[in-house]
Amino acid sequence: MLGPKLLLFIVGSVSGATAFSSTSILSLKDWDPSYVWRLSAKDKFFLTSCWRIPNPENLLDQHGSSEGWFHIDMWVYLTLLEKGQAITNNTKLQLRAEGYFISGKGSTVYRNKQFSEYNLQETLSATDARFNWTEEESGVVKKISLITGAQDVHNQDFESVLCKELFNIDKAVFNERNTNADIKLNQVQFTLSDCKDNKYKNLWGCSITISSDGINKKLDWGDGFKNLVVIK
Repeated sequence: MLGPKLLLFIVGSVSGATAFSSTSILSLKDWDPSYVWRLSAKDKFFLTSCWRIPNPENLLDQHGSSEGWFHIDMWVYLTLLEKGQAITNNTKLQLRAEGYFISGKGSTVYRNKQFSEYNLQETLSATDARFNWTEEESGVVKKISLITGAQDVHNQDFESVLCKELFNIDKAVFNERNTNADIKLNQVQFTLSDCKDNKYKNLWGCSITISSDGINKKLDWGDGFKNLVVIK
């Protein structure tokens, strides 16, 4: 019996050639774009990345700095609020983040590349949120802020991380005296909506809707952001 045939693809002009078996190549044509979340394949839908880079002066003892610092690489994602629940209209999702954190003071490193996970919609007490989405009117600066005084179980009390385009706050909340705005993430809901057949490659799928009922600042997906949840 003949073995699997090899298909040869030329990748670039100098990087050489890559071979795939005829059995593995079947999956290549089914690759999904980044805005598609196929629930049968992964339980996390990654949305954007965030980061915090320390001031170089805080890393050098000779500057006499007494401030601590954080170097953070964080990835924000959505997941099902309840595992195993039925996937249909109004199914609830949860906004979370995970990443690596390095903290120190001067040239001394206290925590070296420590992995942590966060529920970005966590409530501290009553209606107080642990995390805010903060945005400047210019739209240049968008960040996730840890509420002042809050501190996680790992004692990593960073104030904020900058994020790539993800959400927009309704411009109506900005005025001459208010050049930045924030929304408590525990007051924002992410749910599936518009679920129907033939939404993507003849498959049943849903969109993801953001709602922020009960607060006067509307949060929406960033400009050009696309999302699609596919059930297979």
